Amino acid sequence: MRIYPDATSVRHGFHRFQPQLEYVNDESQKLNVMKWYVVNHGRAAKALFGWNPKIDEPETTDFSKMLNMITIIKLHPK
Repeated sequence: MRIYPDATSVRHGFHRFQPQLEYVNDESQKLNVMKWYVVNHGRAAKALFGWNPKIDEPETTDFSKMLNMITIIKLHPK
């Protein structure tokens, strides 16, 4: 995506578009995205990195190691 951003496309239902890519570098923004993800997609978070939505709390969990390892990209319609 970094090398060929124009080759990136998004398909949502029957619609396809070429997004504008926004790389999230701010640690507080990345933390907010992680918290949103584990709250809204707990089962996927469990499969991806062992999140347990029954006992883990987004507000008290230390996501610092995870935030250093991942790249978060927001996709916006052009």
